[in-house]
Amino acid sequence: TDALEGAERTPGFGTMLLQVLQQVQQPEVQQAAAIYLKNYVRRNWDIAADQGGVADADRKTIKQHLLTMMLAAARPIQVQLSAAVALVAKADFPGDWKTLVPELVEKCKSDQLSVMKGAMETAHSVFEKYRSEGRSEALLREIKFSVVEPFQETHLLVFKGCMAKIGA
Repeated sequence: TDALEGAERTPGFGTMLLQVLQQVQQPEVQQAAAIYLKNYVRRNWDIAADQGGVADADRKTIKQHLLTMMLAAARPIQVQLSAAVALVAKADFPGDWKTLVPELVEKCKSDQLSVMKGAMETAHSVFEKYRSEGRSEALLREIKFSVVEPFQETHLLVFKGCMAKIGA
């Protein structure tokens, strides 16, 4: 484990974990990589890149691919990657991850129930941070422009679709 922890400080380590998840077709290896990625994000995301945290290029790559990989993964792996998405979002959303909600909106429109469900669960975990925040004008503006306006129509369509299926 010391070798892995030392490698975490190397630029490209986060990208390598994503490549293992994508390219290795052994469920046990994918599960281990997903757990390690989640823990890597938990330990290093809040540390500045110049002080040994996640390199800027890795941050960009992780945010660019993590949600799509999570939604395509098997459920045990999806759970780990969803936790990683929530950790990144807690630190970077909305200011440094402007593509997250548009990506969630797009994934919620999927015909695949597992993708739509995963996107809705992820939205829930990302937006959960607003429940415990103290009310302020800045917070209300952030919620309105970063969450409600871009997500409300899709959320309503998903709800109506679910109600139609229940009624049928």
